[in-house]
Amino acid sequence: MMGWHFEQSSSICRERCGGGSYLSHSVIPEGIAGSHSAMTAEGDNRVLMQKVVKDIISDVQKKIH
Repeated sequence: MMGWHFEQSSSICRERCGGGSYLSHSVIPEGIAGSHSAMTAEGDNRVLMQKVVKDIISDVQKKIH
């Protein structure tokens, strides 16, 4: 969830700032690059979130969560 929100906020900031967000002193591109490790290649993390929920439900059913 954190990675997805981080990517969303960084992308929106980049869109709102225009060309200035690509300058070397801007931290926005670092946020976008840093958030990609928490996401899949498709640009979202729905698959990862589904896997986590599946694992949690499985653990709850086994009464180990």
